Amino acid sequence: MAYGIWKFLLQTVAVSAAAIAIVGCSNSSSPSNTSGVTTETFSGTVASAGVDTSHTFVVTKSGTLNVKVTLTQATWPGPLTGTSLVISIGQPFNSGCLTIQSVVTRPGNAPQLSGSANPGAYCLGVADVEDRGAVTYTVTVAHT
Repeated sequence: MAYGIWKFLLQTVAVSAAAIAIVGCSNSSSPSNTSGVTTETFSGTVASAGVDTSHTFVVTKSGTLNVKVTLTQATWPGPLTGTSLVISIGQPFNSGCLTIQSVVTRPGNAPQLSGSANPGAYCLGVADVEDRGAVTYTVTVAHT
């Protein structure tokens, strides 16, 4: 598992310009803004032992940042809720995504990654560290 995390971190920093080009088709819904909180939803599929860093979002004012991931489909038998993924938040750097904070977590209803964010552009990464097969996920990012 340690190899997978290091691989993810290295790939996050070294992601190619092609990944940035994918941002336009990153399956993001239009951001919604309720009571000063902007919520953005991203969906994608991570290949077995793979990484997806194609999602970006913009924070317009300083405040709280919460990230929640749910799984919608997997290619192996068994419960999806027992699956661990690496979720990371970073900032675009050159042609990649420089990780600021990451966590190995299981999907759930409560935010798995929380913190504060200053105004600016951010990138979101999802990685499969269990090498069980392709995983389809949905990530919700809420920021003030």
